[in-house]
Amino acid sequence: MSGFGNVIGYMMSFAILAFLFVSVFYMYESELVDRVEGLDLLEKESLAKGHLDYAVSNPYMMSGRVNFLMNNSGRAKFYFRDGENDECFNIFSANDFFSEDSLKTHLLDKSLAYDYRFLDIGGYGQLLYKDVVSSGENKTVKFISCGGIEKYFELVYEDLDWWDSTWLERKKITVNDSSGSDLVEYQIELDFNSSNLDFAAVKESEIRFILDLKENLMLDLPFDDYIQVLNDYSKNSNFVSLGLSSSSGGDDPSSISGVIFDALSFDGVDDLLNVSFNSSLQSSKGLTYASWVKWDSSGGNELVIFSNGGNGNSLRMINDGGANDANVLFQLNVSGVVRSLYSGVAMDENWHFLSASYDGFQMKLYIDSVLISNLTAIGNIVVGNDNNYIGKEASGNFYKGYLDEFKAFNLPLSDGEVEDLYYNNLRFRELDFYVSQWSSLNQNAKLFVKVPSILSNSYVDFYMYYDNREGVLGSSDMESTFSYLAPRDVGYVVSELTADTNGLNIFSLYDSNIIVVDTDVFSLDELEGTTLAAASVGIDDLVKMRYLAQVEGQDLSGGEMIVPISWAGTNFYYRGMRNNPDTICIMSPFGNANVDILEDGVSLWSGVVGSNTYCNNTLNLGTGSNLGIEADIPVLAAYYGDVSDDAFSLRPATNDDLFGVPSGALYVGVGASGASGTVYESDGSSSVLAAGAYGTYADTGPAGEGDTPAFRLESDGLLGAIQQGDGDGAETTVLASFYDMGIKYGSRTAVEYVVAASLFSDANCSMYDSFGALFENIYLGTGSEVVGVYNYSFGIIDNAQYLPANWKLECDKPVWPYYESTSEDETNLFGHLQMRQYVYP
Repeated sequence: MSGFGNVIGYMMSFAILAFLFVSVFYMYESELVDRVEGLDLLEKESLAKGHLDYAVSNPYMMSGRVNFLMNNSGRAKFYFRDGENDECFNIFSANDFFSEDSLKTHLLDKSLAYDYRFLDIGGYGQLLYKDVVSSGENKTVKFISCGGIEKYFELVYEDLDWWDSTWLERKKITVNDSSGSDLVEYQIELDFNSSNLDFAAVKESEIRFILDLKENLMLDLPFDDYIQVLNDYSKNSNFVSLGLSSSSGGDDPSSISGVIFDALSFDGVDDLLNVSFNSSLQSSKGLTYASWVKWDSSGGNELVIFSNGGNGNSLRMINDGGANDANVLFQLNVSGVVRSLYSGVAMDENWHFLSASYDGFQMKLYIDSVLISNLTAIGNIVVGNDNNYIGKEASGNFYKGYLDEFKAFNLPLSDGEVEDLYYNNLRFRELDFYVSQWSSLNQNAKLFVKVPSILSNSYVDFYMYYDNREGVLGSSDMESTFSYLAPRDVGYVVSELTADTNGLNIFSLYDSNIIVVDTDVFSLDELEGTTLAAASVGIDDLVKMRYLAQVEGQDLSGGEMIVPISWAGTNFYYRGMRNNPDTICIMSPFGNANVDILEDGVSLWSGVVGSNTYCNNTLNLGTGSNLGIEADIPVLAAYYGDVSDDAFSLRPATNDDLFGVPSGALYVGVGASGASGTVYESDGSSSVLAAGAYGTYADTGPAGEGDTPAFRLESDGLLGAIQQGDGDGAETTVLASFYDMGIKYGSRTAVEYVVAASLFSDANCSMYDSFGALFENIYLGTGSEVVGVYNYSFGIIDNAQYLPANWKLECDKPVWPYYESTSEDETNLFGHLQMRQYVYP
């Protein structure tokens, strides 16, 4: 009995403990509920009384709608008062709502035609306001927070392109492309003076250049207005019809509710959009397609989203049950070969945002703004002349499913821009630029701005922003302005000597570089080099680069670099030809040029020169004669003597100051109007430069393997200048303008010395060996402010090797250098400004 009683006792004790535990648990749970309710009440009170701190961006226009970004101080989401909940914002719109309450239109009134999206980036929301804002018209939008804070925005059509209204000044710049080819990543030269810029209102460090990316929309179809001829909000205003014609029919897709406002539904049988052929839709060097897509796997084997002019350029879904089933397929005809990029992942049948881009180097595919696959394909897109279609291609393959917000750009969007487009917040791109000269004192400036894309026979607008604000860091950048996403045309082989005898040395000065010579492609990192044999090099070969590289004849006496396209000109004047015979080579990349070759102003040869280089090797110019080349459109020119002497590329004549360091003698040739000026030397000395029509000037005083002062030539007439004759061989290099100077150079050739001239006393130049290790630094040049030229010299003490092959020179301010190789050849170096693209006109 006692044992059983003990068991009963234990059980009763356990029951009491369990009861107490459950009671305590429910008391604790009740307390938790009270706390949660208290927190909910506190949150509701804060919502009702708070939210005083919120921000609304300046309005901006995209796809026919006014957009606002709204930020309520980092909260996870926005709250709107809809008549039932105690939430945060009312938004009203009317032309005059200040006097009559009846004109107030609630945000959630569908008749306003609005859309609000929560963007999960930093707690931002976005309002899309679709009411039409026309040119010359003003409309007002009012935002009211629950705390009673009101903000007003006047929608002025002309101001909806502003990047940032806090900048006080902006200047609109329009660039027309009449060159006959698409310009991509092209450096536009801007010259400012007192007539087109108020220098008192701007500092060099404050300049910014902004491109509204609407300028590069080839096609912009939001699908919000269901009408037979759809609104294309690109500046091309393309003709886009439901079905094949402007008459309604069974091939018209239907309207549905989409991701943003309305979308279109395609039946997979015959529904399509017909986008009439337009050259503005045929971008040959770069593009981006983008659309919201909800495809239907009950459709055919291939569901074409967009067919861009035929020739295999398209975006589609694969639905064939094979290895690439449910993949996105992006196809482009690149240099005559249709290249195919699959997504590599299957896409479900929900809404997704697809983007496909090409930059001349890589094809890329994105799903929901994430890069998922890419393919290298170097070349130009072969555009077709077929109509463009959304929902099919010429041979059929109809799309089944929904599409919304279709856009096509004539440039490749960056990864960040694809993300912005995904959030419907793609606005502006800040452009790379380089300030080559800025003088508030003289009221003049020269700048280069890299514009992403201008189609042939089209135009683009961008803006220069500036004011007198303090503390703004300068954005001028030579390296970014003169480099490219894909290899671009930078020079030509214009020399039988280089093409037929030597071949080329190629040396990269940046990682991930691509250098193309004709059809030969080289992928090199910084300080890596290669050789292209003479048999693989031909005169007229086009040279392309992605980043800066040195491309020059192999190290035989007379080997020389290619002629940069930026050195195309119509007038060339030189003295110092000293061979029998002298060889002049000329080519015209821009069409047939009427050319004269002159000696002291007297024609020796005249004829038509085209893209096939003309070389004249029968000339015998006197050593003191003036060599002149005159053409009616810009040409490229190169000179060499006999097989091994004096090869150099001819820079066009100029009246800009010329800079250089003579190794033995300075020779100058002058144009038809003569020239007068001064030759300044970095040791403080100077001499008068004077020559009549087609005259010459010589200074044979310098001597000694580059161990001379740097020279600056100041002249009021057109002239060209070289240096030569240091006594150990027949070699020549060219003096150049300040606008040719760069900050980084190098070569695959072993070197005895390197010398450079600069306008700056503190260019801070360093030489690096083939391992990238610092070898020598000169942080101050020799010279004086009075003469305005400074010398930077490396390795001039003796004739021994200074550095083996694969070396580089870096300065933090522009210089103009040349080097002497261990085989005694003096050679100009290729810098960032020689990476400039150039077309004519």
